[in-house]
Amino acid sequence: MEKKSEIALKSAATVETEIYSDKEIAEWDMEDRLVPAERDTLLKRLKNDLDPSGS
Repeated sequence: MEKKSEIALKSAATVETEIYSDKEIAEWDMEDRLVPAERDTLLKRLKNDLDPSGS
């Protein structure tokens, strides 16, 4: 939007972000209690939900 030689910018979205340390991520990995078969099933379902065509 332009006003008398000024440009006014309106934000479309505001998103809060966090940055996680390698230590935090490693702790989450250690706490992951899924057995490999459960993890594989979950990842396949997530992939299908995100890409129903399966490609």
